[in-house]
Amino acid sequence: MRHLMRAGPDSCRELAEAIARSTDASHVSLHGSGKAALASVLRDVVRGRAGDVLVPAYTCWSVPAAVVSAGLRVRTVDVDPDSLDFDQASLDRVNSEGLVAVVGAHLFARSCDMQRVVDRFGGNVAVIEDAAQAWPERINTGAHATVLSFARGKPLPLGGGGAILRRGTSIPSASTTRPGGWIRAAELVATDIMARPLWYRIPSAIPWLGIGTTEYDPGFDRTRKFHDWQGALGTDLLASLGELSQARSRAAARIGQAASSCQGWRLPAPALGEGPIRCPVLAPSRLERDRVIKELRRLGVSASPMYPGTILDIPAIAPHLANPAERAPGARTLADRLLTLPVYPGLREQDLQRICSAFVEAANARASA
Repeated sequence: MRHLMRAGPDSCRELAEAIARSTDASHVSLHGSGKAALASVLRDVVRGRAGDVLVPAYTCWSVPAAVVSAGLRVRTVDVDPDSLDFDQASLDRVNSEGLVAVVGAHLFARSCDMQRVVDRFGGNVAVIEDAAQAWPERINTGAHATVLSFARGKPLPLGGGGAILRRGTSIPSASTTRPGGWIRAAELVATDIMARPLWYRIPSAIPWLGIGTTEYDPGFDRTRKFHDWQGALGTDLLASLGELSQARSRAAARIGQAASSCQGWRLPAPALGEGPIRCPVLAPSRLERDRVIKELRRLGVSASPMYPGTILDIPAIAPHLANPAERAPGARTLADRLLTLPVYPGLREQDLQRICSAFVEAANARASA
């Protein structure tokens, strides 16, 4: 609450300056959401041209929503379920004709080799780093821009908002900030207070909090503002970003060790990387994944499949796909078998013990059945 009390007209400017210092960015603009920031970058890139934007076939549905909002087509490329990066062979086969931009998206932690993407598509194709799930220690100098999200559960969780980071030439779009936003502040406080495993059923049962939901909405409000109190909160949290990341890493290591001890379950490569926002685990099958998620939720653990499906599975996106016949087997493996577990910094020792024990018990139940 102290952030609401001391927020003022300089709060957002101070946050933007602090982010610039932290990431070595020359320009930082704040926006009402991460997808609004991405759509703004894309509109700047195309400047009225038509074309395709290459995106991972498995990523947050906000990414294709931003592409469609910017008036562009979505072209998917497969994802490696072990590295959570672009599948190298699929990336090598991409034809750059008609391509105006590539979005390299990190999953859970730093998973996308941005330099490889820049080397592959540099020149007439703009490369954008989607760092919504991985705080950039230093932005990639070859990328057109880096986009951040400040939604719940992100590296810098401010209850919403986003940012565009860039070096060199400034971005035409200015920060969109204003006072207010009390409802968003109340949502953040409520989910933070009730995030304990034993209490998870409470916030997850409140529809307007949107816990665990993923929507594809290209008609989202691009005029939504970033609020002064978020600037004040963000400046404070930024100072402890390293500690928050280390806490998530420790939790991921504990949970990952427990998960990998279960027969048939395995961890993608970045699962125990620096500060993952969730701990990803691959199940032996979709049926087994769904069974374990159901059991964990019954026990109050916020297990999640992350996204409902691949980008190709979004029903309303078909008219906007450049390659609807793409198969993307790696992305479909993630959609079918991925399970994620909470690693937020507020987890206590007893919380971690409960999550690990619940997972091991649920995952091993099949073997004894």
